[in-house]
Amino acid sequence: MIKDDFVGPLDEAPWPKKLAARVVEGGETTRVQGYALDTDLAANYTFSEIVLLSLAGEIPTAQKARAFEVACAFFSRTSAAESPIHAALLARVCNATTSAVTGVSAIALGEQARFDLARFEALLTWLAKPASDPPAEFLAHNPSELRRTQALRTALLQRNAFLPEALAFDLEPDAATVAVLHACGLVTLASIESVRVFARFPFVMAEALAAPPAKYKDYPVTLPPIRYEEEAQ
Repeated sequence: MIKDDFVGPLDEAPWPKKLAARVVEGGETTRVQGYALDTDLAANYTFSEIVLLSLAGEIPTAQKARAFEVACAFFSRTSAAESPIHAALLARVCNATTSAVTGVSAIALGEQARFDLARFEALLTWLAKPASDPPAEFLAHNPSELRRTQALRTALLQRNAFLPEALAFDLEPDAATVAVLHACGLVTLASIESVRVFARFPFVMAEALAAPPAKYKDYPVTLPPIRYEEEAQ
């Protein structure tokens, strides 16, 4: 039996009357961190600068905006061998709507970023107070990683972008990219995860939308080969 006059703790507690917006202010003039989107940001800043403003809370310098773009490019590496594109392609060949493919892609990218970047919490602690050498686990382990980190340094220099002091160390590529984002004002793991999703999302969607919908025969259902064996009794 349900009593209409029942009053519980949630009913008695004071609750706000509106949902508080802390970054994007709606209305006749949409504002991002206080700046008018249509008449100020769109007219005077690049999309990357606006994204960085929204996440870091302030308009970046030109050098830091370029560093953010370089870091996003290095964070965008992905392929069909990884779960986000694989999941998006599977949704596409199952004739999912574009909204469903978008949702699958975003969730897969978010989970991938959470899993891949969790280990960098210690690096962010060091970056906040780099009084000594970085933890050894974040240093490059082989020539291939060294080449990619050097490519990051070169790209920053060629773009006349901000070069963080942390890149004086031979960090492994993802650690170096995290260091660049940290220098751009993204100091929490949550904000860096968001950038990883943002950087890869266009490529995941592009790969999915390039596949013909409902083409089940295009999906390699036997990859990898499956072999069934009876358990010994």
